[in-house]
Amino acid sequence: MTSRMGFRRGIAMVSAAFGLGAVGAHAAQLPGMGEMTGSVKAAKAFKSAKVYAFNKDRQIKYMVFTENGAFRATNMYPGTYTVTIDKPGLKAAPATITIEPGKTATLNIAAKTAPVAPTYIGGQVYPDTEIQPYNKIYPAGAGRDIIERTCQGCHTVQLFPYNVKRTYPTGRNLKDKAAWAITVDRMHKGPAFGERGVGYWDAKLLKPGEREVLIDYLAKNFGADSKPRVVQQELPDPPLDEKMLGKAQYITYFFPNVAGKPDRFTQQIDFCKGEVYIADRGLPGLVKLDPTTGKHVDIVGHGGGHGITTDENCGIWYTGETIRHYDPSTDKHDSYVIEKGAGLGSITTMFNTKGDLWMAMLGAGKIAKWERTTDTVKYWDLPQPGLTYGKSRPYGLVLDQKERVWFGEYHKSSIGMFDPATETYKSFRLTPLAPTNIRRLGVDSKGHVWASTWGRPNLVKGGSMFELDPESGKVTEYPIGIPYTNPYDTKPDEQDNVWASTDNYLIRIDAKTRKMTRYPAPSRTDIPMMTIGRNGGVWFTDRGAGQSGAYGGTASVLYPDKDAITEFAAYFGPNNTANHLSKYQGPPPPKAEGVIKESPNGAQNSATPGNATAPKILGPVKPDSALGHLE
Repeated sequence: MTSRMGFRRGIAMVSAAFGLGAVGAHAAQLPGMGEMTGSVKAAKAFKSAKVYAFNKDRQIKYMVFTENGAFRATNMYPGTYTVTIDKPGLKAAPATITIEPGKTATLNIAAKTAPVAPTYIGGQVYPDTEIQPYNKIYPAGAGRDIIERTCQGCHTVQLFPYNVKRTYPTGRNLKDKAAWAITVDRMHKGPAFGERGVGYWDAKLLKPGEREVLIDYLAKNFGADSKPRVVQQELPDPPLDEKMLGKAQYITYFFPNVAGKPDRFTQQIDFCKGEVYIADRGLPGLVKLDPTTGKHVDIVGHGGGHGITTDENCGIWYTGETIRHYDPSTDKHDSYVIEKGAGLGSITTMFNTKGDLWMAMLGAGKIAKWERTTDTVKYWDLPQPGLTYGKSRPYGLVLDQKERVWFGEYHKSSIGMFDPATETYKSFRLTPLAPTNIRRLGVDSKGHVWASTWGRPNLVKGGSMFELDPESGKVTEYPIGIPYTNPYDTKPDEQDNVWASTDNYLIRIDAKTRKMTRYPAPSRTDIPMMTIGRNGGVWFTDRGAGQSGAYGGTASVLYPDKDAITEFAAYFGPNNTANHLSKYQGPPPPKAEGVIKESPNGAQNSATPGNATAPKILGPVKPDSALGHLE
């Protein structure tokens, strides 16, 4: 097992004692599964060491944490596992154990003290690089002030110094001064995501004369010939709750790179009839995983978009231009297109109780709906209520209990709401910091909307989670407390505990106490969207890290309480706001025939005769001056 799969410090000495006996009284095992228990002993006290068990034949990895030095992994598939540990300051040689159905394998590990090597921040793997402090990579001055004010609202701090050409997320081309000038102008005044008229960030954020300062700074510090560097992790890891982590267990299913598929990287997960479907943007295609057996099937040539949603027949609707429908019964997909070539592509989708599919159109600044009764797509322009920092570019999308459409407003530090019943729109500002990326969001049982700031100026403060009460407009901020972190998705579970995904961590806010627990991920990774099952399992993928780490695609699940596992099959709970389609009782979608279906042009709220009147703006909407200031 290579270090790229998360086993980074397993090198030296293990003392192993194996024993097989009846599984203990912690929890009933699933049929045919076994268990591993043991301890990690070291001369120096430690907390929450990671313990990995990897089955090469099945390409499955378990990870648990030690509590007072002891560890336990449950519901393990039978077979032979390589066991390693990961804890800064400790090292231990790999050991091998065999898991048998209904049995417990015991392993005691003797770890030695080891030097703590410097590491870097972020969720990508950066090979062959030099680790340096932030202040050295970004020398203080006017140029850095501009980057922190503008660029870091959208890009990680590793984008600029890791001067290696690659196509992975957060990668970039090598740039000299002329190329940086083109990039600055494109980001400042060019069409954002191909849409005319509006740049990626507000013109007011770049004052007269600062363009040249920014270009000179980028060329001097991050020019085409600069050596690859990454920002060092200078602050300690955030505090961890050893008791909470001791209850937790991760399982990761690997879809390795193979001949002809050298660049797999997985994005989003959805469920249907107990199975797990994964968007693999590197195949490109889909992966169907049966978590009860651990076996997967690649569906090549269908999928590969940014997001997927399953219908009641396990058809896959995936994003593109405008939306595509893969039908497993015909093994074909249909493409639904509006104004071909106009950039009306979707990025997030969700079904409502009528069986219609809502879509967010990031690049176009619109929301759309595939209507089941007509088999066509309609869209609405989103009006602009005068907020300064860019127009409404819908990113993540979710429906509340009233089936109002909520979406993250990319770059605006806001979330928007469109009520289809009244055709009214409102924008809620979450933070005065701008620009920031508001990406994915969720709704709890009270109808409160949750979101996170993926990027924000002055990233050393780290990202935050936000709770919006739509009725009062009250916004509550919950700082995550991890410097330079980039929370991407935010979702409540069935008990209204709220989860956020970020680089190298899953974050949980307790529904009652609002206490925050940080769960380190099994490997260095950025974590995009989460999908939460009825048994509390939080599913996610390693996304870009699978590419940059060269280990391919993954699907991982965190069980916060391993003794509460009652099934591996993946289903949504009845209260999950991703589960509106379960209330639909009408006709199935049409079978895909491998055709392109064009929908009528024109927004529903445009001036085109026959379309609806323009949506009203619920207000008043406060001007930016009343919402705070830039930091």
